[in-house]
Amino acid sequence: TEGCAAMSLSGSVVFVGGAAGTVGSGIAKAFLAQGATVLSVSRTPAGAERIKADVGSTVDVFIADMSSEASSLEVKAAIASKYGQLNYVFTCYGGWWQGGPTSQQSGAILSEVLQTKFYPHYFTAGALLPLVAEGGAFILINGGAAEQCY
Repeated sequence: TEGCAAMSLSGSVVFVGGAAGTVGSGIAKAFLAQGATVLSVSRTPAGAERIKADVGSTVDVFIADMSSEASSLEVKAAIASKYGQLNYVFTCYGGWWQGGPTSQQSGAILSEVLQTKFYPHYFTAGALLPLVAEGGAFILINGGAAEQCY
């Protein structure tokens, strides 16, 4: 945030999907530094502890698999119950497909890519968009897949 005007996000509630990764952890740390309440998700308790150790102990990490619609809806219910609304949602679950033209991949590989790279973004949007407050934002962050035709 060097060179950026400091702003207070005290009172803001931010969900960062992918806070265990490089991009997501950076986003989560920046929001914490500006006073926001940061929420995230991990598939395992050990992953949740790693997020807290890397990002900050105050991050509220829900244990859930966001590639599952049912699990995503459970996270939605927990967030709605505890926080009401979200001001910002960031999804940055892993990088996108880097294995060449998708049209040349097997069905098994395509299924794995959808399960691990697409569904978490999709189900997070379906579950959490209704919780984003007026004036808030839902931001999907992904790799270079949007810049190159396959």
